[in-house]
Amino acid sequence: LMAPLESVIAPRLLVWMCWTLGLVCLYRVLRRHLATTTAVILTLAFTLNDTVLLISAECYVETILMMNVAAMLLTVASPRRRSGTGGPWTRATILGVLAGGAAAVKLTGCASIPLLFLWYAGEAWYERPRWPTVAIRLAVSLSTALCVCFLFYLRPWFATGNPFYPYLSEWFTGDAVRIEMSRYHHAIGGFAFGVKSVAAFVDAPLLLAFRPDNYDGKFG
Repeated sequence: LMAPLESVIAPRLLVWMCWTLGLVCLYRVLRRHLATTTAVILTLAFTLNDTVLLISAECYVETILMMNVAAMLLTVASPRRRSGTGGPWTRATILGVLAGGAAAVKLTGCASIPLLFLWYAGEAWYERPRWPTVAIRLAVSLSTALCVCFLFYLRPWFATGNPFYPYLSEWFTGDAVRIEMSRYHHAIGGFAFGVKSVAAFVDAPLLLAFRPDNYDGKFG
């Protein structure tokens, strides 16, 4: 929607804005648990990481994912208010919007959805006598997230018959050409980039620091 406004500069400005907001959220999360100096150092270390600089200098949607996930962490880290606009039901809705927003911009953003389960599992453990209420809050978050991302996937669904186009075409068509096109797109990421084992997946943050070939590019 922004691209036609000021040509190619608009998407980049949007990415930079999301990058800045995400870093502010990250700092505020750290500041709730650490001294100011430590929070600043850790935020700067994250900011100056090659991978983070890469996605913020280009127009990667991972910057928007970072902003949403950081905002989710800030939402659950914020002190609980007694009533009003900051109540648990508002929190559940906000978490759903943020998780759904992350899932909407890229399929890998769906990894934000399990964060809802993790948060409410911990809350259910903390408030054992009220676990049915916590389960309802989780349902509110999940339904909100699904509604938000569903709106974004409607466009490719109407345009191509596949809401996840160009991926997972075998789920929505029997056309051999479209299925082969989908296999090609899967192979681009599967063979060229990424990690190849469960252990490497767990160690990905460390591997990215020493093996830039795991990611599709290098800063500088």
